Amino acid sequence: MPNNDDAAQRLIDALLPKLTESLLPQLTEAGEKQIAGVVKKNDDLLEKLATTKNQSDDLAALLATVDARDKDNATKSALPDGLRKQPEETGPVIISRVDARDRQKYLAAQALAEKRGTILQIADDRNAAPAQADTRTHHQTETHLYVTSAAMRDRATYKRLNALAEREHLTFQPVRTLAEVEGANNGNA
Repeated sequence: MPNNDDAAQRLIDALLPKLTESLLPQLTEAGEKQIAGVVKKNDDLLEKLATTKNQSDDLAALLATVDARDKDNATKSALPDGLRKQPEETGPVIISRVDARDRQKYLAAQALAEKRGTILQIADDRNAAPAQADTRTHHQTETHLYVTSAAMRDRATYKRLNALAEREHLTFQPVRTLAEVEGANNGNA
């Protein structure tokens, strides 16, 4: 009796080339379809990338234009805050009295005046000056130390003023504002 394993092996060897021949065109066609899909998707993505790149180039050009315009405007408006706009750059540099009290604004105005070769003029427009808030924390008389309620909320300020009252043998008197205290308007702070 012939050996079954040998017969099966001969049958496989005979059928394998024919089976491969019949399946090869179908496998090739399926592979080409998949590759065609990948190629199409790749082309779409490359087109989107090119569009995005063009848009980003346009945006970069627009940003460069805006930056150039900002730099140009910055050099044109060399006047720091607090300085009045001058119709001519040859006249004196004018700064308000309130702004002249601010060291940075005063030094900027002085530097601008030196750069122009003109003088620095401080305007005496008291009506234009904004009202300053009363920031005093206390008022001292011969017998009392009046302390605002805002100062009493700050623990360090409260301790400092309480120690001052004890050291000077003054009566520590809390008040809502110093406007309530007679003579505090031109007193010391």
